[in-house]
Amino acid sequence: AFVTIYIMAFFMGGLMEAVPVKKWTLLRFVVLAVSAYLGLSMLIYLTDSFRARWKNIYPVTLSYQGNVQQFFGFHDTGNLLVDPLNGEGVFLVKPEVMEAMLPKKQAEGIKHLQKNPGELEDTELTSLHPHFLPYRSVGKEGVMLAVILDDLCIHTPREVIHVANPVLALAVEPSALGKEYQVLLNSRILH
Repeated sequence: AFVTIYIMAFFMGGLMEAVPVKKWTLLRFVVLAVSAYLGLSMLIYLTDSFRARWKNIYPVTLSYQGNVQQFFGFHDTGNLLVDPLNGEGVFLVKPEVMEAMLPKKQAEGIKHLQKNPGELEDTELTSLHPHFLPYRSVGKEGVMLAVILDDLCIHTPREVIHVANPVLALAVEPSALGKEYQVLLNSRILH
């Protein structure tokens, strides 16, 4: 933020020196300031969208029972995981995503179920349709806990991809997901 303000002040100072006007009126100054602000805002927007496209990181909106949250997702061309129950592509998420999306009691129930498979504490989790998915990655095999939420939207530069009732699996190793994103997008959904 400070760098942006510094660049804008530097830009404004240069423009004010470059424009040969002997008397500055308030109107001219405001028009110049608004123009500089809009130009810099457009430049920032373009660089952010280019960076996101280059890194394959897109905004993702998840919703469950009226709770809508925004996260970032990485388009992983190697994520081809499919839920054997319904044939849908699976999205991997960090545990923090479930904590943000679910009511506290359900989030705690999911944590307990992940640590102790087969020990379903109560029926509050049934609306999430919890189930385990077999997976295989480089040098590892196992099962991941998966749940089904209400809605997922991926905001790419070209389009918004809507997925009803997305299957989200809790990452076995959350550190495998990067720091810039919380969701690993399924390659089958984006192509």
